[in-house]
Amino acid sequence: MARCSDCYSYHNGYCEHYYQYVQDYGGSYYDLRDYASGVVDAINCPNFIRKSDNSSSGCFLTSALVRYLGKTDDCEELTILRSFRDGYMRSFEEGKKLVAEYYVVAPKIVEAIELSDKKDEYYQDINNVVNECVKSIKLGDNKKTMALYVDMVNRYKTLLV
Repeated sequence: MARCSDCYSYHNGYCEHYYQYVQDYGGSYYDLRDYASGVVDAINCPNFIRKSDNSSSGCFLTSALVRYLGKTDDCEELTILRSFRDGYMRSFEEGKKLVAEYYVVAPKIVEAIELSDKKDEYYQDINNVVNECVKSIKLGDNKKTMALYVDMVNRYKTLLV
């Protein structure tokens, strides 16, 4: 039987998918801990992506930094990007839509990258964009960060066609 904590969406004691729902529609912080608790088996959750030693994260940014480059899940880059996502991006409707879209396409992008013979090239490119985004965030240039992010996601969505 799978638990919420077996899922890549489960970070720091809560489900990122449910966190998005609570941000958009209200709810209790305490509900965040066990998003799929009402589901007999969390694997039946529509957002469930199992963690395993052989699989990659459902987030291609995390895959690039953690699996490919050997950084930790709480590295500076991912911490800054998550803060940007949870703060700036979720502060306006278009940003919320981009975050929701990322949750849908990111696992598919990870799978496409993992199956590609250009995996090294793709993950290095993602790392380069992440570094540019982090620089822009530190400088307070949210518009540039958003442009870099949207361009990167759109570029990697082409792998899904």
